[in-house]
Amino acid sequence: MAPDGKSENGTIPSDFKFITREYRTSDLPQMLGLVLELEAELAEKFKDVQIKSGVEDYEYRYLKPGTKYKTFVAESDGKLIGYLIGYPSVGAPEVDNMYDILSVSLFLCCRYGKKI
Repeated sequence: MAPDGKSENGTIPSDFKFITREYRTSDLPQMLGLVLELEAELAEKFKDVQIKSGVEDYEYRYLKPGTKYKTFVAESDGKLIGYLIGYPSVGAPEVDNMYDILSVSLFLCCRYGKKI
């Protein structure tokens, strides 16, 4: 198995296991690490674009206790491997459409390069 957890042919191993659960405040350091990882991947792919870090937004807006954002994490072997942040409907489509909600399968597709 490759260091990134993928099999040698780049696919997700059939015995790959993970759980999804609600975000806990103790997850913050790992969550911010995932944000930095995403930013690094974006910077690598879009070399001509300056990527503004979203770490502070995640920490103080999306992941702050008491916000309306609902966050779930994907965890494997005690390590966070992904997340999903949603926002409850406000009942106005023009506002609701401003917020993206990704499915776990789409997340895994983006993270591992293969549709589940």
